[in-house]
Amino acid sequence: MAAAVGERHALLIANDDYQHADLQKLTAPGHDVEALHQVLGDPGIGGFTVKVLRNVAHHVITRAVAEFFADRHPDDLLLVHFSGHGLKSAGGDLFLAGTDTCPAPAMLPATAVDARFLNREMHATRARQVVLLLDCCYGGAFVRGLVPRRPAAEPVSLTDSFTRPPGTADRTQVIITASSATQFAFEDERLADTGERRPSVFTSALTHGLATGDADLGGDGIVDLDELYDYLYDRLEASGSPQTPTKVVVSATGKTELARTPPARRITARPPLLPPGRPDSGNDLATVAMLRRLLLDEDVEAAAGALDALRDLSTDDSRTVAVVNAARAALDEAQLRTVPAAIDIEAGTDEPVTHSVRLVGAPLAKLCHATTTSRWLRITHTRTDELSVTIHPAALPESSQHAHTGEITVTNRIGETHLPVRVSRPTTRTGWSLDSAWLTRLRKPPVLVAATVLAYTLCLINSVGFVRAFSAFGVLFFALHIGLTTAGLRMISSPRHRPAGAGLLASGAAYLMTDAFSMLRGSTGAGSWFEFLAATAFTTIAGLHFWPFTQLPRKLHRRSLRGRPIRLLAIGAAGGYLLLFVSSGTGYSADTLLDFLGLPGSLTSVVAVTALTVTVMHTEPTPPQRTFTVTAVAGYFAPEMVMLAGSFVIGPRYVYLGSTVWSADTDATWFVGVQLCVIAVLLAAVVLALRRTPRRVRTPA
Repeated sequence: MAAAVGERHALLIANDDYQHADLQKLTAPGHDVEALHQVLGDPGIGGFTVKVLRNVAHHVITRAVAEFFADRHPDDLLLVHFSGHGLKSAGGDLFLAGTDTCPAPAMLPATAVDARFLNREMHATRARQVVLLLDCCYGGAFVRGLVPRRPAAEPVSLTDSFTRPPGTADRTQVIITASSATQFAFEDERLADTGERRPSVFTSALTHGLATGDADLGGDGIVDLDELYDYLYDRLEASGSPQTPTKVVVSATGKTELARTPPARRITARPPLLPPGRPDSGNDLATVAMLRRLLLDEDVEAAAGALDALRDLSTDDSRTVAVVNAARAALDEAQLRTVPAAIDIEAGTDEPVTHSVRLVGAPLAKLCHATTTSRWLRITHTRTDELSVTIHPAALPESSQHAHTGEITVTNRIGETHLPVRVSRPTTRTGWSLDSAWLTRLRKPPVLVAATVLAYTLCLINSVGFVRAFSAFGVLFFALHIGLTTAGLRMISSPRHRPAGAGLLASGAAYLMTDAFSMLRGSTGAGSWFEFLAATAFTTIAGLHFWPFTQLPRKLHRRSLRGRPIRLLAIGAAGGYLLLFVSSGTGYSADTLLDFLGLPGSLTSVVAVTALTVTVMHTEPTPPQRTFTVTAVAGYFAPEMVMLAGSFVIGPRYVYLGSTVWSADTDATWFVGVQLCVIAVLLAAVVLALRRTPRRVRTPA
C-alpha cells in the first residue's frame, strides 16, 4: 500500500431520499455505496477503515467531514465519496445536497454543503494523500422557473471550487467526478431528470473495477489513481453512457495506491503445454480433457493458464461443436457453486441471523471476493471454502412489502456467481393477536413436546391390537412416525432447518388426526375421544408455533405446465391417490375408505396432501416452501409405504384396504400394490419437480 506507517480511512456519503419536493428521489446511491463499502473495507483489496453516512442532513455531513479530516497522520490516505444530488448556486458555485437541502439557488449556502468547505478541509488536514470521488447527479437536471446568473450552458468549474493554496506541493489531492457536464438547465420550479444515465453508472463501474481487479491496467497487482480514472473513463465510454468522468489534480506527488487487486487476479497464469500445430478433432477433445484436469487441480497457476486456454477454445468458431461444448462444460464445472443455492428466512425479530454458505468448485474458483448492494447483509470470508452471511433485519428498508430480496455476488477469475437472499417478515394482521400471555406460553417448545408425547401415547394405546396383528411391521410403522415427528421437533429450533421441521410436524399432525377420526368412526368410547382431543391439541399448538404459516405458498404466480412432464405426473398421481382413497372399493368389501374413516378422516389424510401437491405444482414456491412440501409429503407417505409393503410380506395375515377391519380372512393385495405404486410415483414426482433450480452463473466473455 501507499504508506508504510499511515492508516487508510474512507468516508462514504449517500443521499437518495430528500425532504424537499423539488429534489427527486434517487434509487441507486445507497445500494452502490454498500458494495463500495465492502470493497474498500476488504483487507485484501482496499484495506480502508470505512464510515458510511446515508440520508443525512447537510449539517451532519459538514460535521462528519470536519471530524474525518481532523487529527490525521501525514502518512494517512483519506478518501471521501459522495453520491447524491449536486447543485449549482446562482453564482455558479457547487453544493452537495443533504436530505434537508432546499434547491433554490439562494438557499443553497444555508441548506447544502459548499464544495469550498470540502476544499478547505482537504487542505487543512495533516494527511498528505486525499482523494475525493463525486458521484453527483447534477448532469441532466434542471429547475423550472429559476434563472441562474450565468447562462445554463456554462458548467460549474471544479477548479474554481477546488484550488491549491500555497505550501501544498508535497501533497496529493485528486478529485474524480462522475461527469463533466456539471450544469443545470433552469426552468419552472421542479428539479427533474432529463433522461440521462443515473450517477450509479459511475459508482457501479468504480466498485466493479476494484472488486474484480479490472482497474489494474498495469497488471502489477496495484490500482493507483491514474489507472482508476483511465479505467472509469474507458468503462463509461464503452457502456454508451453520456457521462464523462473528470479528474482534477489539485496537487500530486508520486503514485497514490488506492487498492490491491483481488487474490485471484494476482495469480500468474502458467500457460499449459499444448500439442504443436493444428490437431484434429479427436486430439482437440483430448486437449480439452487435459485442460479440464489442470483447471480443477490444486495448482492455481496452472489452472489459470488452463482457464485462458479453455476460454479461447470455447469461443473459437473454427473448432467443432463438440470441442466448443466440451470447453464450455469444463468452465461450467469449475465455476463456483454455493450451498445452499439461495438463502430464505423468516425474520420474526430484529436479532441478526447468521448463515454459513459453503463454496464448492475448483480451487481457482474459491479464490474469490463476495459483495452485495444490500445494507442489511454482511459477508465474512471465514475460510477458503466458506462464507458467513449475517442478515440484519433491523436494517431492512421500511416498506409495506412482506418480503425483501437481496443478492450476494461472488466474483472470481472464472466469472460471477450469484446467491439470492430473501427475508420475509410475518404479516401484520388486525384482530386477535398471538401476543397474549397464555398464547405465548402455548408457543413455547416444551409445550409442543408435551403435546407430541401425549398425542402419540394415546394413539399407541388405542392401536395395540393393530400393532400385534401387524407384528414387526406395525412397530416399524409407528417408530417411523414417532421418529420423523421427533426429528421435526429438533429441527424447528434451527432457522436453517425450520421449514423441514415444519413439514415433518405437519405430516405427523395429518397422521394423528386421521387416526383419531378413524377411531371415532369405529368407537365413541372415552379412549377414542381422548385420542381425538390430544391430536387436536397437538395440531393446534403446532399451528400456533408456526403462525403465520410462511412455509405455505403465499402469492401464487400461476405457471404454465406446458413442457413440465414431471409436474403433470405429480398432479396426475395426486389425483389418482385421491380416487384410490375415496372412489375405489376395498377388495371383497363394498366399503371405500370414505366409509371406513368417515368424511373428516378422509379429508385429513387425502385432500390435504392432494391439495398441497396440486397447489405447489402450479406455482414457483420459495426454497423454504419447497423444503416444507417435500418433507410434509415424504413424512406422511414413508410410513404408509412401509405398511403397504409389509402386506406383501405378511400376506393374508394383514390387509390394508382389502377389508374394513384388520383381519386375516380377506385379501386384496392387488389393490394394496396399486396404491403403493401411486404413492411411490407421487412422492418421487414431488421431489423431482421441487428440486432446486440450477444456479445462475455468469461467465465474462
